[in-house]
Amino acid sequence: MTLIAHRFLMLLALLGLGVSAAPALAQASATEQRMAAFVEADRAYGVALLERLVNQNSGSLNLPGVRAVGDMLRPEFEALGFEVRWIDGAAWGRAGHLVATHRPTTARIAAGSG
Repeated sequence: MTLIAHRFLMLLALLGLGVSAAPALAQASATEQRMAAFVEADRAYGVALLERLVNQNSGSLNLPGVRAVGDMLRPEFEALGFEVRWIDGAAWGRAGHLVATHRPTTARIAAGSG
């Protein structure tokens, strides 16, 4: 598996799928088990990133803190091939939004009746 795929799996784990999927492996398919093992192999990296994110004071009104979290996540998304931009929130009294967009690299085939 490529480094990009590895980082994507780590990001998914950090965003709510759990840092360790070990308890769910009893019913997991072979593919899911390989994915879980791959994520688990780089657990230290994921836990360290999660710790930095959690320890950053980033309440809604802490504008520099919110921006700092965006700065921490930007390289993670960029490493996965996302186009990342920051939308400044000064106009509405907030820090802003980190927006990550992933463009497909392969052509999509649309099927339909016609």
